[in-house]
Amino acid sequence: MAQLSVMKLDRRTLSLLATTVTVAAVGLQQVRAHATVEAHYGSALAAFGDVCVQSVSHGDMLRKVRIKGWEPLRGDQIPALVQENGAIQLSEVRRGRIAGQPVILSVGELGGTSFCRVYFRAVDTTSMRTQLAGLQVLGSPLSRPDFDGPLNVPKGWRAVGWHRSVGDQWRAVHYGFDPDGQGPDASWQDIEITRPA
Repeated sequence: MAQLSVMKLDRRTLSLLATTVTVAAVGLQQVRAHATVEAHYGSALAAFGDVCVQSVSHGDMLRKVRIKGWEPLRGDQIPALVQENGAIQLSEVRRGRIAGQPVILSVGELGGTSFCRVYFRAVDTTSMRTQLAGLQVLGSPLSRPDFDGPLNVPKGWRAVGWHRSVGDQWRAVHYGFDPDGQGPDASWQDIEITRPA
C-alpha cells in the first residue's frame, strides 16, 4: 500500500514536471520571438554603434544584424547603391526602419577585411560629422577626421574618414554622402567601419 502511494506521488510529480517543462518551452519560444523583433534604435548612428562598432568580430556583427527582425534582402532585391561595383562580398543585407525612415544594414568582406555599413536617409552633414567625432572606437572618440575627399563609388559622393589603431587592432570609419545633393543616390548617406577579418 505504501508503495502504491509513492507511485501515485511520482505520477503527480511527473505530471507537474511535464506541465512545468511545457510552460518553460512556451516561454522560451516567446523569448526567441522577442529576440527577433524589430530593433528600436533612436537613430541610424545608434544602429551603427551597436551592430558595427561594438561587435567584437565579423561573426558577432552577422549575429546582431540577423536577430534584428529586419527584412533580409537577396540578389536583385539589394539596391545597386549597396552592391557598389561588385568588388565587395556581401554576407548579409537587411532593410528596416528607424524613426519612420528606411535603413539598410549590410555586413560583408573586401580583400581580407570585414566591413559593416548602415545606409540611411540624408541628414545634415555637419551635424553627422560632429556626432561621429564623439563616437567611441577602440576606446577613444574619433575626434578630427584624417580623410576628407571624393569617393570612386558611388559616383559623385564624398567621404569623411577616421583611422584608429591600438596594438594589432585597427578600424577605419567612413561617412559617405553626396555633397551637392544632385546625384541619383543623393537621398542616401552611409557610415561604414572596416576592420581585420
